[in-house]
Amino acid sequence: MVTGLHVTQQRSFTNPADYEAFSLIRVHNLRLAPLGGRNAWVVLKTNAGKRCCRMIRGIGRDPGFPEDGIEIDYETRLALQIPKSSINMQGFHCCAMEIRRATALEVLRAHWDHPDPAYRIPLQISLVSFVLGVIGLGLGVLSLK
Repeated sequence: MVTGLHVTQQRSFTNPADYEAFSLIRVHNLRLAPLGGRNAWVVLKTNAGKRCCRMIRGIGRDPGFPEDGIEIDYETRLALQIPKSSINMQGFHCCAMEIRRATALEVLRAHWDHPDPAYRIPLQISLVSFVLGVIGLGLGVLSLK
């Protein structure tokens, strides 16, 4: 099993447009390659055992962004149940998380359980339809024999 990268600082997004993105977090640009690159899916896990899947992107040209820092949204903070803590000089809160690459099953589960019905319901309908189609195909082939 691949161990993840540790995160000790988190803050809210500095770019307001990030709040419109689909399940996004931002990490230091040097952290992107070990986690699979831009737009790769990762699992965030706290020391308390809470976890969630998100897509990663780099922070861009922010020279003061720490390598062990992360930018997350309010929904991610709620899902991980991150307690509020004091803010340091750069606007970061202390935290203890680990980030690792997500498996395909974890990505599917993240979409299945997504809090936004605009993403969740179409995926659920299409997967149920796919499974029913495979069953129908199997029964059709079976009936020909």
